[in-house]
Amino acid sequence: MDFELDAFRLKCLSERIGRNVPADVSGADLRGKGLAKVSHRVISNAIMDALSARNAASDPSEKMRFEQVVNLVYRDNALMLSVGGVFYREAEIATLKACAFEELGFVRSGPEYYEVHVPCLTVRRCIR
Repeated sequence: MDFELDAFRLKCLSERIGRNVPADVSGADLRGKGLAKVSHRVISNAIMDALSARNAASDPSEKMRFEQVVNLVYRDNALMLSVGGVFYREAEIATLKACAFEELGFVRSGPEYYEVHVPCLTVRRCIR
């Protein structure tokens, strides 16, 4: 029996999220932290698609936008990804800019992630 791990990874991802897997993603793209990068793309695409559908019939002043603030990768046994941001209208951009998120060292507005190193907090985890 010939087992191809990359093909298996892609099959599993496709079974979980179906047509949301970007067409150019291969099983090799899912190795290591590659899954986090692909997952970020899937999340970003979903946000943009939802905003596009929502904004299609909206008055220009009511159109929603999204600004990513964080793209975090960390490991608590399994590799984890957290993407977060702010939804806003054009009239709220001054308030958003006043938050000065870009001054925080962990802020990531694109696909590059910030890696959080989780400290050992329990005796059980520290002796592993």
